[in-house]
Amino acid sequence: MDATPQIDPEPFISEPMTWAEICVKYPNQYVFIVEMEWEKGRPIDPKTARVVGCGKKRNDRLESAHYWMARFGEMAHFFTGPLLPENMFLGPRYHR
Repeated sequence: MDATPQIDPEPFISEPMTWAEICVKYPNQYVFIVEMEWEKGRPIDPKTARVVGCGKKRNDRLESAHYWMARFGEMAHFFTGPLLPENMFLGPRYHR
């Protein structure tokens, strides 16, 4: 059995979507996004963006994302699910 890495035959890019739409379409996945428009006053929340790569692991579809990075010059990498498990306790310093 051949264990060569899977490379996208054709680079993928989505239509522009809101962050909420991206989270619904790519739940609990790492996404590479380009053409970001940012919420005014909230630089961590993209208003809209286009997905150029996604996967369950942090580096899934990295090759596809690099193809678009060369074309757009700016790219971001986000996780669409919760950052910490709901039942995780970080200690009294982090809870108010």
